[in-house]
Amino acid sequence: QKRLFDEVSNNIAFQNLKESRHSQKLSGALFRRYEEVFVLSSLTDFNKSFGYNSLNYGFEFQYNKVSSNANEGTPTRYADGGSEMNTLSAYTQYKHPFSKRSYLSAGARYSKALLSAKFNDTANYNLPFNSIHLNNDALTGSLGIFVGFDNGWEWSSFVSSGFRSPNVD
Repeated sequence: QKRLFDEVSNNIAFQNLKESRHSQKLSGALFRRYEEVFVLSSLTDFNKSFGYNSLNYGFEFQYNKVSSNANEGTPTRYADGGSEMNTLSAYTQYKHPFSKRSYLSAGARYSKALLSAKFNDTANYNLPFNSIHLNNDALTGSLGIFVGFDNGWEWSSFVSSGFRSPNVD
């Protein structure tokens, strides 16, 4: 085990929420919307030191399930047939110090997002489809340098790419 990592941590979390939104225009009908949101996530992080150099890597998983309904005549906030989203990621970051207060950092992350949403009532939003399926992925990276000076001043420069897949909203 010590060959692959010096430290490991795993965080598992879940949420099970019930939300409601009620709105009414003056002299209008009362709109009632209800959502149930279930989220399960896991993050496993590994750290390995090589002298003064360090390597951090890990894996992340998240599952979201959303159920949405409303009173008659009111469109739901989310897909009324239910929505599910999974995200999977693997990442790594390497830090190479070149003095006590300065280091070079390089990192990469692969992310994959899977989304499925079903619409039972397509008339309220005039949709030409009854489901949505997304399968997006990306490889992103970062490179940076940080320099700390004896007088307390700091200088840094970083460049990175990013990725954000649409979610259940």
